[in-house]
Amino acid sequence: MGKTTLARLVCQDPRIVSTAFDFVVWVQVPPDFAVDAIEKAMLEAVTSFSPQYYNSKLLQHALVGKRILLVLDGTWEDSSVEKWRALMATLRNCSRGSRILLTTRMRSVVDMVEAAIGSPAECLELGELGENDSLLLFRSRLPSQVYSEDYAHLRLIVEQIADRAGGCPLLTEKVASWLGSHLETHHWNAVLKEGWQKLGLEDIFASLRLSHDHLPSELQNCFRYCSIFPKGYRFNKVELANMWIASGMVSFSSSEQDGTGLQNKKDANLFKYYLLHSLMHDCAQFVSQKECARVDNDHFQHVKPTTLHLSIAYCGNLTAIPDLGHLRTLIIQGESCLDEESERVLGKILHSSKRLRMLYLDVPSLSHALDRISDLTQLRYLFLYSCDKSHIQRVFKLYRLQVFKLNYFTGKDADLSGIKNLCSLRCLHVPDNMLSKILQIGISTTLQELHGFEVVKNDDYKLSILTNLRRLSLRNLQNVRDREEAMEVKLKDKPHMRFLSLSWNKHSNDPDNLDHQVIDCLEPNKGIQRLHIYGYNGVQLPIWIEDSLPIHLVSLELEYCMKWRTLPSFKELSSLKYLKLEHLFQLGTVLEEQHGSKESDNAFLPPFLNTLISGGVLN
Repeated sequence: MGKTTLARLVCQDPRIVSTAFDFVVWVQVPPDFAVDAIEKAMLEAVTSFSPQYYNSKLLQHALVGKRILLVLDGTWEDSSVEKWRALMATLRNCSRGSRILLTTRMRSVVDMVEAAIGSPAECLELGELGENDSLLLFRSRLPSQVYSEDYAHLRLIVEQIADRAGGCPLLTEKVASWLGSHLETHHWNAVLKEGWQKLGLEDIFASLRLSHDHLPSELQNCFRYCSIFPKGYRFNKVELANMWIASGMVSFSSSEQDGTGLQNKKDANLFKYYLLHSLMHDCAQFVSQKECARVDNDHFQHVKPTTLHLSIAYCGNLTAIPDLGHLRTLIIQGESCLDEESERVLGKILHSSKRLRMLYLDVPSLSHALDRISDLTQLRYLFLYSCDKSHIQRVFKLYRLQVFKLNYFTGKDADLSGIKNLCSLRCLHVPDNMLSKILQIGISTTLQELHGFEVVKNDDYKLSILTNLRRLSLRNLQNVRDREEAMEVKLKDKPHMRFLSLSWNKHSNDPDNLDHQVIDCLEPNKGIQRLHIYGYNGVQLPIWIEDSLPIHLVSLELEYCMKWRTLPSFKELSSLKYLKLEHLFQLGTVLEEQHGSKESDNAFLPPFLNTLISGGVLN
């Protein structure tokens, strides 16, 4: 059920119309939220009179002593509290018990109304329809002849088509009504295979576009960008933010953030992955047709000369494509290697795309296609599936590069000193054998994100100089030799760090209780927001957790710390929203002694916790 439909049902309820209110006033709110137009519509509803010249005093007089239900349908105004206050001033003559019911797609509108009236509002958020309700609505809009024997073959696919509407009431109704008047089998099969977008349902597109057009222009760019990913794609928050920044969607902020380079509320990084609703993906594709495209294999008819952001999913090989000299983003993904001709095509694409800022090549075993990658001097983001020692030298000439990610490196004896040329590098994600050498050489102190650094015995790593790090993952910490070596990392002296992962080999032994000494020396700064500890073999908690809890933590994950026998109370962690406790086998029998009975397990939990994941802990 949609917002407007629910509001109509409320207004049609005789218990409300006849007893609770003198008038039910329905106003379709104009896009510009013109207060005079809204008030004039209210006056006409209350008095059944349409004055040639409107004066607010006429409405104020008409409302004296009247109890009204004012319905404001389709409200978008969230920028001017003064407009809302002007409207509220007109309603002061209404009798006590009057109510305002508004429908909106934006929580910011509700916040604005609350600010104008000076009191909290009751907000009902409508989700998508469930599968059964969606199917019932779809069937209710089909003509009766569909249920005759002549159309039995269509009824077999009704459920599948209803599911493609994504639980949206408006879309479900429109698609069902259209198919009800087009009972030819080929129409139904087309909707089942290709979706509803080509049915010519312009009012649906217009409705979807409203949400897009009310976003700030910067967010409109980011939303359209999401159309180059497939439906159902799981967006990694940090990864997507890096792509937006690299592609020029938004500017990178060096001030306080959570590691994405974007300003965020403290609890905004609770979730690492997001899904774009099917209908929102359709909307993104609709509004981005001139600048974004996603194609499969050689279906390049949707690629226009104006295309700025392109994603290609190939199943076999690449074929010739149109001129793409304006490209800013290129993503190519496939499971198989390219043949010689396809590599030539890819090389031609890269050669002609001098304005590329973001390049993502999830393609195994590239060779000649990367020969001129150093010509892409505008690149800010580069992902390569694999790279050899000749091509890595060309990568090191990309002086504007901010994000570099590489899955496999085949150059054992390669000279990696050129990494120092990447003076703008913020994020580095490369194989362990390569990362160890890079840190010995030295790297730009601008680095903010370092993934999967693996501690190797007798390795002279230099993390202490990377004072700007915001995200750091340390693995194989069982190889740290002593407290002094752990202290050299100087995590506490990295004031911008917001994410830290500390990982040991869960199968390693710790006869000298060295793990406890190491973790005590790996204390992060007080501003840490996400903390993950895995495989720690110590019996005791680190001192910095027991004595001085990181009070800004939003997410805490403790896994396979199998010797822990105590757990502090987390009640002081008022910011903690996500807590994961898994495979802490020694802990389950002790919790009752520490914090009371099973019924009071929540005595040690933080006050505003949203998500608790527990496995192998509580008996």
